[in-house]
Amino acid sequence: MSDRADNGSVSVSKDSTGNIATATGHWGLARTSFPGYAVALGIFAISRAVLALGICLSPWLLDPFETRYSFEYSDAWWSYLLRWDSAWYLRIMQGGYEFAADRYFHLQQTPAFFPLYPMLSRVVARGLGVSDGAAMLIIANLAALLTIPALYSYVRRRRSEMASQLAVALFSFFPVSLYLSVGYAEALCILLTVGCFWLIAGERLLLASICCGLATAAKPTAIVLLAPLVYVLWPRERVDLRSMLRLAIGLILGCSGIVAYTVYLGVTCGAPFAFIASQAGWLKYSPWSFASVVSAFVDALPLGSTVFNSVKVDLWIYLGFVAIAILARKMFDPPELVYAVAFLLFVTVSKLYGGQGFPSMGRQLFMAFPIFIGAAQLLERRTSTSIAVLLTGAAGLFWYSALFAQWYWVE
Repeated sequence: MSDRADNGSVSVSKDSTGNIATATGHWGLARTSFPGYAVALGIFAISRAVLALGICLSPWLLDPFETRYSFEYSDAWWSYLLRWDSAWYLRIMQGGYEFAADRYFHLQQTPAFFPLYPMLSRVVARGLGVSDGAAMLIIANLAALLTIPALYSYVRRRRSEMASQLAVALFSFFPVSLYLSVGYAEALCILLTVGCFWLIAGERLLLASICCGLATAAKPTAIVLLAPLVYVLWPRERVDLRSMLRLAIGLILGCSGIVAYTVYLGVTCGAPFAFIASQAGWLKYSPWSFASVVSAFVDALPLGSTVFNSVKVDLWIYLGFVAIAILARKMFDPPELVYAVAFLLFVTVSKLYGGQGFPSMGRQLFMAFPIFIGAAQLLERRTSTSIAVLLTGAAGLFWYSALFAQWYWVE
């Protein structure tokens, strides 16, 4: 399994239009300059300012939505970033995992939330002497801050500077990017996902496998990372013992996080697959049928409703992601295309199974970051359209942030 360093040789790659995109090292990683990283971080900082503005103005724009969740940090200014699932991560940090097997279908339970994020947050809380809620936000925002230069560097290795910065902008101003800055595991998981691709591009496949394993300990959807990992590990020339051993090691490391969590739940709760059973507390499964799928789409249409419903927005996000994947299919690198298609199939089947519909679809699709790269390449030479898309995204981010701060369900 390759895990070597750059030998200093340089090649020139081209973008989809045939223009020279960037100079790259032996492993295909871009030789980017400091100004490029500074611009990318500046774009992200502006998006966080939009988020902060939405949160600050939310008390004047919206009445608080009634909720049964509460936090001990209600007087802290950053408490607006702790909503909904943040309560579950806090509960895990403070009391660990519990599972009532005889009531799993009627009770929402902690095993539905994977352990890496609360575990790291607990370490930070104890190490820095801060509150659990503050530690959660430190981990999330630090992960988000690291994601941006990693994403820029990854995209820049074979795309133009404009496409790279546009990808960062589309990613940063996507309304659901709200979850990069709140007490959720999304920022940590997306950092590990981008990191996995960055390592794959550099042919550091052992480290990429480890990164994939860590991601599966953060979010269950990270299991889709095994698809591009298998693609790059699969023997191309001949199948022999060495190549199959390399593949086996990569797969073992790649799913080590979710396997370790399964073992942990089996030992502590007596139910190794409690993280699957716990989902029943939120979603009521019913048999797959064509009618149930049609019903899920119809329910998500913006018809006959004057109240904001993010599920109805999620339908269009889903359709937009599918459209971008189709239109930009020839612009993706093979691992990117494999991951984008596998992820779209995964969320389609898992969310529409039994007519569950589109709740949280937008937040899950946010993890399919190659879609933003494809969108950037499609919009690269369309300045007016790019500006319109970014302004729309900024407005959505502002409004999502305000809603989230006042306990409205936005995903």
